[in-house]
Amino acid sequence: MPDTNNIVFLVTGASRGLGRAIALTSAKYYLTKYNDDSQSILQLYYILVARSASGLEELKDKLENISTSDNVRISAHCHIVDLGNLDDLDANLDKILKDVDSFTSDESSGDQHNIFFINNAGSLGHLGPCTTSPSLQDMRQTLDLNVTSCLWSSVKVAQHIKRKQEQRSTNSTLNAVLVNISSLVAISDDFVTMGIYSAGKGAREKYHTLLAKEEQQTSLDQWTTIKTLNYAPGPLETDMTTSLRNSESLDSNLQKNFDKQLLNVNDSAWKLIRLLDSNDFDSGAHVDYFDLPDSPPSRPCGCDTFVAFPPATPPGIIVFGKNSDRPTGEGQSIRRYPQKKYPPGSKVKCTYIEIDQVETTHAVLLSQIDWMFGAEMGSNEKGVVIGNEAIWTRDECQSEPKYLLGMDLVRLGLERGETAVHALNVITELLEKHGQGGPCAEDDPSFCYHNSYLILDGSEAWVLETSGRHWVAQRITKGVRNISNCMSIRSDFDLCSDNVCHHATEQGYWRESYGPLDFAAAFSTCGNAETEMSDQRFCGGRKLLEKYSNKGTMTKEAMMEILRDHKSGICMHGGGFETTSAWVSEFTTNGKDTNVRHFVTGGPHPCKKAFREESII
Repeated sequence: MPDTNNIVFLVTGASRGLGRAIALTSAKYYLTKYNDDSQSILQLYYILVARSASGLEELKDKLENISTSDNVRISAHCHIVDLGNLDDLDANLDKILKDVDSFTSDESSGDQHNIFFINNAGSLGHLGPCTTSPSLQDMRQTLDLNVTSCLWSSVKVAQHIKRKQEQRSTNSTLNAVLVNISSLVAISDDFVTMGIYSAGKGAREKYHTLLAKEEQQTSLDQWTTIKTLNYAPGPLETDMTTSLRNSESLDSNLQKNFDKQLLNVNDSAWKLIRLLDSNDFDSGAHVDYFDLPDSPPSRPCGCDTFVAFPPATPPGIIVFGKNSDRPTGEGQSIRRYPQKKYPPGSKVKCTYIEIDQVETTHAVLLSQIDWMFGAEMGSNEKGVVIGNEAIWTRDECQSEPKYLLGMDLVRLGLERGETAVHALNVITELLEKHGQGGPCAEDDPSFCYHNSYLILDGSEAWVLETSGRHWVAQRITKGVRNISNCMSIRSDFDLCSDNVCHHATEQGYWRESYGPLDFAAAFSTCGNAETEMSDQRFCGGRKLLEKYSNKGTMTKEAMMEILRDHKSGICMHGGGFETTSAWVSEFTTNGKDTNVRHFVTGGPHPCKKAFREESII
C-alpha cells in the first residue's frame, strides 16, 4: 500500500503577491515531485487567509484544479479575515485552526503530517522620518497587524500543535514550521524613512528566533517538532514596491534601489518551498533569498544544441550538433518523409491539434519521438537543420488547453522552410497563430514547457527563444553558439514579435526605466541578470566549443566528442532522463555549392554508440 503524506499550508496574505505565489508554487513543486514517485500519495491542503475576497476564490479554484495526478490530491479553504483587527483575532484564529484540525486528525490517512504556517500578512505603514508619524492611532494600526497579530498567530499555531500531539492516539509524525516572512530591513540600519516597517520586521524576527530556542529546550517528543524560519524573500516586484516607488516621503537614495528590475515573486517562492521541503535549516535562522541556490527545482534538464562557423571551424565548414534528452525508455526513431503535394483545404494533424496544411511539403529526415507528430531535431532537402530545447519562463505553460508542441514546430519548420530565416518565419507565424502548450511526455501530463530553437542553413543560423506566443531571434554567422535549457538572448536580438515589449512591461517582468528589453532577464524564471550562467550544461557546452574553436579545429568529429561528454552533463544517462538520440550535420561549401551530410546515432547513449551517416531521401 502506498505511503500517504499530508501537508498543510496555512498562508496569510494569500490573495496576491508572495502569499499567492507560495500557494501556487508549492502545489506545482509537490505535483512534480510526487508524479515521479508512484509509491507515495500526497494529500495537500491549503488554508488561504486574506482580508479581501478579491482573488482568494480564484486562487482556491486554481489550486484544486492544478493536479491531474492520482498521486497528489489538493483541497483548499478560504478565510476572509482582517488579521489587524485584534478584537476578533482570537475568534478568527480558532476558526482557521479548526481547518488545520480537520486536516491533521487521527482519521486522516497517512503516517506523516507537515504544517507550514506562512506568516506573510503585513503593511508598509507610515513612510518618512520617524518624527513625522501622523498619529498614535496610525502607528498602532500598523503594529497591530505587523507585530501583535503576527506574533500571536504564531503562538496560537504552536499551542495548537502541542495540544494536537497530546490528543493523538497514534505515533504518526507531526512537524510544523512557523515561517516569518522577514526582510533585510529586520537586520539592517540602512532603511531610513521606513522606521515603522523596519521596527515591525525586527520585532517579528527576534520573537521567532527566541521561540525557536525555547522549543529546542522543551522538545515535545520524537514524533513532534516545531521549528521557526525567518525568510527574507529579497526585493520583490509587488504592489508594495510600487508604493515605495511612488512615495513622495521615502528617502530619495533608498528609493533608487526600487527603481530597477526586482525579483519575481515566483522565483522567491521556489526557493522557500525547496528549503522547507528539504528541512535543511536551523530553527530560528534568518535565511535570505540570495543565500539559496538560483535554479528552480524539479525541472527535468536535458538537450544541448550547438553550431560552429569559421573561424572556429576549418574554412568552408559549418557544423551542427544536438543531443536529444528525453524520459528514460521513450522511443525515438530515424524517419524519412518524402516531398508531398496536398489539395487545397487540406489539414495536418499535429500531436494534439489540427492546422491548415500547405500545398507542398519538403522531404525531411527526422529523429522523431515515437508518440509525437514532431521531432527535436531534423533536416530537410533544402539544407535546413533545426534543433529545439525545453525552456521555462515566467509565462505559465500548462497541459491544458493543448496547442502546438515545440517538436511539432520543428517538423513544420522543416517541411515548409526553404532557408533558415524562412523556417524561422514559419515557426513564429504558427506560434503566434496557434500558441504552444500541452504535455511534452507521454506519461506525465505535468511536463510542459516553452521552447528555444537553433535553425541553420549553409549561410547563417538563427537562435529563437519563445515564451507563450512571444519571441525574440538572434542571427549568427561566425564563431560558435549553443543553447540549452536556459534563456540566453539578452538585448541583442535581431527580430522579435510585435508585442513582446508590451507584454513584458504589462506583466511586470520589465520596466521602461530599465532600458532596452533584456529578454532573458525579463522572462527567465531565474529572475537575475546572469540567467545563462546558472545553467551547468550551457556553460559546460560553451567551454567545450571554445576548446576547439580557439584552434579552428571544430569538425564533425569534434562535435561528436562534445555530444559524448559526461563531465558537463551533455551525455546523460541514469535517472529519469537520458540521451535518447544524437545528431551531427556538416555543411561544406566551396563558395558556390553547399553539400550537407548528416550523422546520427538513432538510439540512446552517444558515448557508447557509433554515428552513422543518413541521407534525406
